[in-house]
Amino acid sequence: MAKPAPPPTESVFNDPPTGLIQVRPKAAAFALFAATLILAAAVGLAPQTTLGAPLDKSAHFFTFFLLSISAGIAWPRAGAAVALGLAALGLLGEYAQIFIDGRQADAADALFNTLGVAGASGALGVIRYAVFLRSVSGAGRARRAAVLKTL
Repeated sequence: MAKPAPPPTESVFNDPPTGLIQVRPKAAAFALFAATLILAAAVGLAPQTTLGAPLDKSAHFFTFFLLSISAGIAWPRAGAAVALGLAALGLLGEYAQIFIDGRQADAADALFNTLGVAGASGALGVIRYAVFLRSVSGAGRARRAAVLKTL
């Protein structure tokens, strides 16, 4: 005779209610990275925009900030390589504008691209450090042990 199944237990890993879409953070971050990269390339290679100086610089900063945050979530173990690659991409993007009619390279734009990467890298570093501190604290260890017992 077959052994009866054990009664269901409550777990933090219960299946989501039906009707909800389960989003994977890394896949969403990769999709956001790809969409932002395509948008940045389209805007960066188009003829000169009519944004004023403050909006232009903030657009450069936030574009590379968003690229860096999404890339940092999509590839968390390649933090420094991703940051250096995106900083190089920002510099090369400005350099490429020398060869595009109607565009001009601007050192300030390259600076704000790099500042966006640096700001996002710093923000991700602070968040990861806070998560690390919480994981090594007594409460974090106890919570992790309680979750592992439910598996």
